[in-house]
Amino acid sequence: HRDLHRLIRRQRQMCIRDRYKLVIGKYFGNLTLLTGVLGVYYFLLGMIAIYYYGTPIISRYYLSFLMAFLYLLAVSAFVTFFSSFMPNVNLTIVITIILLFIVYSIITQIIVLYNPDMEPVWDLSYVSNLILYVLEVHFPTELEDRYIEISFGTFKVRTWIVPTIEMGIQVMLLYTLVCLILASIIFTRRQL
Repeated sequence: HRDLHRLIRRQRQMCIRDRYKLVIGKYFGNLTLLTGVLGVYYFLLGMIAIYYYGTPIISRYYLSFLMAFLYLLAVSAFVTFFSSFMPNVNLTIVITIILLFIVYSIITQIIVLYNPDMEPVWDLSYVSNLILYVLEVHFPTELEDRYIEISFGTFKVRTWIVPTIEMGIQVMLLYTLVCLILASIIFTRRQL
């Protein structure tokens, strides 16, 4: 009787380990495909730039690639998190797109409208602006250069343009870590 319980417990532990591997495998499978597409895009973009301008690629180009890769890490982890508890892949993709590009933007606009001094670093769309803005010759480093403000009497509306490079890197890595941890916990609990 005890041997049966040990056997069942051991089999259950092996299943849990396999489930972690499944979550990580889904994440890295998705990430590998997207990184390949991103690499080809940046390679072709670099070749076209060299062809037209005849100069070597600037270092900001590589920084833009790094920001795009970190954004890809964060978004892939975000999708993996939702796929850990949603039964349908298509539903996961639709909800992820709605959340990232519509719901977060609405929440960000409401919060910034009521508190213009709060920088929306929780919004991955805002953080993704780094991909483009690091290519600028004069990257906005001062706080006043990172937003546009319009005042109507005492009422002011602020649109944040881009976070600092350090803040963007931290936010994207934090999204990646938290989403992957939550995905593995939820996926394991769901399968038990």
